[in-house]
Amino acid sequence: IEDYKILIPLAVPILVAIGGIISWLLKSKRESVILAEEKARIKRLEIYRIVLRPFIVFLNSSSLETEKKEAEKEFASTKYKVAVFDLMTFGSDDMVRSYNEMKQFFYNQEEEQPSTKAMIENLGDFLLSIRKDLYNNRTKLQNYEMLRFMITDIDKLFK
Repeated sequence: IEDYKILIPLAVPILVAIGGIISWLLKSKRESVILAEEKARIKRLEIYRIVLRPFIVFLNSSSLETEKKEAEKEFASTKYKVAVFDLMTFGSDDMVRSYNEMKQFFYNQEEEQPSTKAMIENLGDFLLSIRKDLYNNRTKLQNYEMLRFMITDIDKLFK
């Protein structure tokens, strides 16, 4: 029993020090994970801006014809292709699927004029997936609501 009386005063500071080291290591690891996630979010945001720019030009009713032609050229540019490759690499599964669905929709519509409602739904799905990927995974918005600010008569299509 005498031996335990000597060990207890020695063990307490050692246990406190070990606990402090463990909590410091856990906090440091958590902070590095948060920092890495923030850097990845910033990188994805840059990629999404490059990918979305031509779509924004086409949807903007005040865009000039020259701007629309430039936006059309952007789709074929190396910069755009690299951004899409990055999007496929760094984006979430849902975002990649929605982008691919949207592009397939446009590829399949080249022969005929695409349905405005279907076009809005596809682009809206892509925008929603970006929103979920970057900020709010539990959003309650519908796909068309992502474009409501840009399209004046959108409610006629979806109500």
